[in-house]
Amino acid sequence: MRAKSLIAFAAVTLVLLIGAVYAVVEQRGVTTVRTGGDAVFPELRANINKAAEIDLVFAAGKLTIKREGERWILVEKQGYPVPFDNVRVAVAALADLKFLEPKTKDPSRYERLQVEDIGPKATEAVSVTVKDEAGKTLASAIIGKRNESLYGKVGGGTYIRRSGEEQAWLVEGIVKLGVSHKDWVDKLIVSLKKPEVRRVAMTHAAAAESFVAVKADDKQAHLALEHMPAGKKLKTEGEIDSIVEIMNGLDLDDVKKEADVQWPSPGDRFEFVTWDGLIVRGEVMSPKQYSYWAKFSADVAPDAKEPDKIRDEAAKINARVQGWAYDIAAGYGEKLSKKLSELLEDEKKPGS
Repeated sequence: MRAKSLIAFAAVTLVLLIGAVYAVVEQRGVTTVRTGGDAVFPELRANINKAAEIDLVFAAGKLTIKREGERWILVEKQGYPVPFDNVRVAVAALADLKFLEPKTKDPSRYERLQVEDIGPKATEAVSVTVKDEAGKTLASAIIGKRNESLYGKVGGGTYIRRSGEEQAWLVEGIVKLGVSHKDWVDKLIVSLKKPEVRRVAMTHAAAAESFVAVKADDKQAHLALEHMPAGKKLKTEGEIDSIVEIMNGLDLDDVKKEADVQWPSPGDRFEFVTWDGLIVRGEVMSPKQYSYWAKFSADVAPDAKEPDKIRDEAAKINARVQGWAYDIAAGYGEKLSKKLSELLEDEKKPGS
């Protein structure tokens, strides 16, 4: 891990509460809790900057987060990037855990603390193993129920059982380990605010369903069709604006390699152009009802006001989305594949 990562890991080490005495309510009564115990994972604490892999096993499956060069990836999603901050927080939380008091050694009582072995039975327990680059285990345990009010508003505790041991423990510190890919990756695909967009174009295999909508200037309230078919009007003034609205924080449900999606040719294509000259374009397809996959790219418009600045912005978007296909919510997919006929209705004739 590079120096930047070493500093970032070290910076999140938590300030420990030493020597305070508190009460925690258990099923069998009130138990006095002492802080300032030994580290639960001394090997991880001493080698936190060597962490290179996090393996999670839970009732619904598993996730593997690995360091690959300068970045972290999610193996189960074909190497989709994982923000370093998400890794840093999880690893630091594990390294900061300290023993408070032993609990049960009786396997029949593990379930109430959610520290039972992961198996076919439904459980909230999560098995976590942190390894270094050579595959050496730095920490491994079943992470169970959290007690977030162990110290009132100051801090909490977690029930755990280290791998290969019978003893369950209440430990100082809170560990939250996501069991969905969306808990680890950056869900945001692209974000454009409605006032920023001056042009929208939708292109379909049936040319009659394609359309372009524009604003003449930034004072214009709504996007308007470039060519309105005779005898037709928009169902509502903001009909096209509603398409742009979904681009303000468009996020993913799932992700896979773009090459693994069968894109129709020709397909439904979309393009958004901002006043600054950023172009976001892409393609959307629906393999089945209520299911949509989309791919994206960014470019610079010829009339961009600050082309170098917009080129940098487009490059950042492309670095994130290039080569990936995104499973998006049905509402998003419907907007990004909108047809002209779906926007329009017949004009009312005078006297009707």
